Amino acid sequence: MLRRIIWTVAATGGYLMLVTLPEPAGTGWSFASWVYGAAYGLLGVALLGMISHWWVRGSPALWRPLMLGAGSLAAAGELWWRAGTPTVMTLPLDQWMVALLGLLAAGILARFAPDRVAHLWFGVERRQRRF
Repeated sequence: MLRRIIWTVAATGGYLMLVTLPEPAGTGWSFASWVYGAAYGLLGVALLGMISHWWVRGSPALWRPLMLGAGSLAAAGELWWRAGTPTVMTLPLDQWMVALLGLLAAGILARFAPDRVAHLWFGVERRQRRF
């Protein structure tokens, strides 16, 4: 139960940091998009950990699409929240796509993570060993 709470707090705190932190001024499109995508990648890691700890009977093949769906809605909500503020990245659609790329990177990382890391991340054994 403690791991569920830790992953939930990490995902919620990560999203709140994305929403409340101001965008760095004076940075170019390239740097801002890398930081934004990496931030959503970390949010995707936390979301995937949270989902896997709450939905133990599911499988990684179901956790990843749920993480992508929840993360894309979170990114859309964050962009809607910032709709009135001027940004370095001009188009909200570009920001949303960069956020989705960060979330996809977390999903791909989950697929290729070593068994020990996957066990700590998901809280369950991901693969059955065949001898």
